[in-house]
Amino acid sequence: MGIADDLVEAHEVWFTPDLETYLRAGGSMFTQVELYTEEAEEVVETEVAVLGRNLVTNPSFEVDTAGWFSGQGGGGTVTVGNVRQTTWASVGTSSSRNTATGIPTNGYLLLGGPTGAGFGSVACAPGQVFSARAVVNVATALTGTIKCRVEYFTAAGSYITGLSGTAGSLSDVALTNATGVFNMTVNGTVAPGTAAYVRILVYLTNTSGAPATVDFYVDAALLVQATRAPTYFDGSTAPAGKPFRTRWLGTSHASESEQYVLLDVTRPVDGWATLLDPARAPAAGLPYLAQYVGEHLPVGLAAADQREWIKDTPNQFRGTLMSIVRAAQRTLTGQRTVRIKPRAGVGGADDPNRLIVNTFVSETPSSAAVYADLLTVVPVDIDLVYDALAGQTWGDVNTAYASWAAVNAAYASWEALRLTIPPGYTAWTRPRS
Repeated sequence: MGIADDLVEAHEVWFTPDLETYLRAGGSMFTQVELYTEEAEEVVETEVAVLGRNLVTNPSFEVDTAGWFSGQGGGGTVTVGNVRQTTWASVGTSSSRNTATGIPTNGYLLLGGPTGAGFGSVACAPGQVFSARAVVNVATALTGTIKCRVEYFTAAGSYITGLSGTAGSLSDVALTNATGVFNMTVNGTVAPGTAAYVRILVYLTNTSGAPATVDFYVDAALLVQATRAPTYFDGSTAPAGKPFRTRWLGTSHASESEQYVLLDVTRPVDGWATLLDPARAPAAGLPYLAQYVGEHLPVGLAAADQREWIKDTPNQFRGTLMSIVRAAQRTLTGQRTVRIKPRAGVGGADDPNRLIVNTFVSETPSSAAVYADLLTVVPVDIDLVYDALAGQTWGDVNTAYASWAAVNAAYASWEALRLTIPPGYTAWTRPRS
């Protein structure tokens, strides 16, 4: 007994001959067989729920210090500016060191990023909320202030403001001849009305009253679109005992990173009902499904056309005007416009045995195909007159009517003008979904 036989016996699967042959031949549809069992079932799928995204592309300097810049203000000499080193690190093995001598009172040394073209390279929009954090190690005793800010810039790169955050932020720490490691946070800053870019900035000021050496390390930088800065993460952090995971969104230590959880989501499956739905049934099962509604699909129809044929059930409308419309639309494109005038006698006479059907050239790839489809539904005793028309142009309208008022009087709507619907005609459109 083969695979298909086992499945039929175990699950009472209902196959068309094509489907059964397909499965016996080892077709890839085998992976979907459980969908076609008699009983409805449930499947468990895994989805990713993102908890947060660190927008700093080089947050812990493990490879280099790309994307960051160092500078001083007020004077002094920078001796070490944004240099990767392994003497100290908060996460991983590296950090960025920044040292300057002779920084005068109220002068400062800073480190900022991520940056591009002289300003923040992380895009933002007015009203969005951003929070940040960074770990700062003051290595040489200093009397001054550590400051952490979220800075905003215009689209042209002009500085707008640097915000220290809402209550609960640790954005400023005063030092008195002290060293130490400090976890700086800035929570809940709101992008101003002209903001287009955002970045994080750390800087130390000298308030000692005399020139001083400013020497500090920065590591574990985080910038998130959120009201509060979470615990630091990047794509390489793997918190032990935690339900969430992390990943880089590009190159490790050179791209944004995400913190996420995997969720098992249980979804219902309709069982064999899938085979009875024209929209979901496999293409191989469509000819069999068509028989349920009294149809026999013509050879050569594409799968999408087969599905439409089954939904239309043309045999159930045989002899009606709508069956003629649907047949004419079958191979059309665009709006699939069909214009019909029944009882269209010669010279305007009333003739119940004469029918005019028109389509438009721009929507008719093959007038011969349309005519052939019409012959399958128009009663044999009806005199069918079919033409594919070029349609009305603005030049035609300009020639036929002296004014817009005359056009307005002649047509009830723009659609009527487009379709050029003379008296006695009715038009249908049916763009493909």
